Amino acid sequence: MGTRTFQAILESFWLSFRGGFATRNLPHAGLFLARTRDSSQSLGMTGLLVFWGLVLAWVGAGCVAQTTVTAAVLVTETRVLPSPTLTETPLPIQTESPLPTITLTPTKTPPPFPTPLPTPVWADWVGTPIRLDNDFWEWSPTANELAFYECEENENLKLIVAIAPTFTSNNISPEGMTCNFSNLVNNEMIWRPDGQQIIYSIPISDEVGEAWIIGRDGSNAYPLNIEKFSYRWLKFVAWMDNNTLVEWGYIGLPTFIGMLDIPSGEIVASAFFWGHEYRPNSSYIPGTLLDMGYSLFVITRDPNEVPNPPIINSQYVRMFPGYGTETKEHIQTLYEDWLPGTNQMLVYWASDNDYFDETRETTKLLLWNVDTDHVELVAPNGIGGGFSPDGTWLAYVTYGTQQLDAELKPIEDEALLQNPEMGTYLQLMNTQNRQVILSLPAFAQRDEQDALFSHFKPVAEFSSNDRYLAFITPGELQINGADWPIGIDPDSSTSYLHILDLETQQVIISTDIASPTE
Repeated sequence: MGTRTFQAILESFWLSFRGGFATRNLPHAGLFLARTRDSSQSLGMTGLLVFWGLVLAWVGAGCVAQTTVTAAVLVTETRVLPSPTLTETPLPIQTESPLPTITLTPTKTPPPFPTPLPTPVWADWVGTPIRLDNDFWEWSPTANELAFYECEENENLKLIVAIAPTFTSNNISPEGMTCNFSNLVNNEMIWRPDGQQIIYSIPISDEVGEAWIIGRDGSNAYPLNIEKFSYRWLKFVAWMDNNTLVEWGYIGLPTFIGMLDIPSGEIVASAFFWGHEYRPNSSYIPGTLLDMGYSLFVITRDPNEVPNPPIINSQYVRMFPGYGTETKEHIQTLYEDWLPGTNQMLVYWASDNDYFDETRETTKLLLWNVDTDHVELVAPNGIGGGFSPDGTWLAYVTYGTQQLDAELKPIEDEALLQNPEMGTYLQLMNTQNRQVILSLPAFAQRDEQDALFSHFKPVAEFSSNDRYLAFITPGELQINGADWPIGIDPDSSTSYLHILDLETQQVIISTDIASPTE
């Protein structure tokens, strides 16, 4: 995610929440945030304090804008008086004291806040600002270069790279490449992780598209294995490493997901299935099979001897442990997050039969070691969550406050099982000792694909260095003597945005905001 400033965290966190995390509907905001993150890397705590100082100064200025202030100058009359007769008194002998040594420390003047919007990127062929849609533009992962793409029906392909600071449009489109069949075929574009090449798709018939790769300067354009890439809907999901791209294709049900090896142009592992795919790590692609509910699986480079399960018909698929057993019916298993730097996956589990005790219904968060198939309990009563960038913290959601034992570790509370009336609570767990240090009523985002069980994502975001956590509550915080939140004011009816310093364990920002439901 790159280093973020507090200003970038604050802006992107709130814009994401107000927009339902749909930056595709906020194109200009997306460009602004991308440029802000790039141009404000040096803005740390000083920049944050300057920001709030400027806000307060602006508010203060607005409050006294109607007051007229007249400056007065005091003029003192100067008169010449006769000099009196003075008797000289010899001065005492003084011993010179050495002057103190002054060390000059240069100070860095922070840039003004907010960062001014960059000059709009202009499309040379129409003379107006370009369309900023997430399917058609993307920043380079390694440089201040913006690539954008247009493929209108019966028009030449337009692939442009605009480079800072002027963002002059450089057309790198291969000659003679036209978009004659774009009504039914989607278009995709993605930078290679090293920033040296761009991969894009182009329609070649009414229902078939193909993928191409091209250098960032327009050099060496060639197709990526046309026969194996012919899909009406072709989506570049994410990179597993610099040479392995996860791609998704569709002509008719079922859908296709595969690992594409860029140097060879070959699909090294794949599966056809009805369901959804999620963010891969360097070894596995998580997916959810929609059979009788939601069934979690991974696609791996290492094939099985026989397809498992037969409904997917792929030797590269491994199901979450327990799939298909008679005692574990009506199970919902969903991907939540990867524990950074590992092949361990946080899994949402909901079932009529508990994973460890098959006599009752439950929800919880489990940790699945995909290499060994070992599963362990992390958060009883958890209904969704995610790790901080280095895996030190787990932010997760429960109905109601989490019950803790004497060591501050979570214990299962049957009163919280499937009880939406208690409201969503944010829990913060230290993954090293499994202690929960925070439990507060907080906003959470419901999974729109969830049909049978409660599944939420916390409306919370960690800073890239794991030190800070931003989140939103439905009221003002109640703080103890150590500046740590212990509850929500029951008489407060305004939404509040907070930033916690997890190193000093103090609240550093708490400000009222418009309700996210407005």
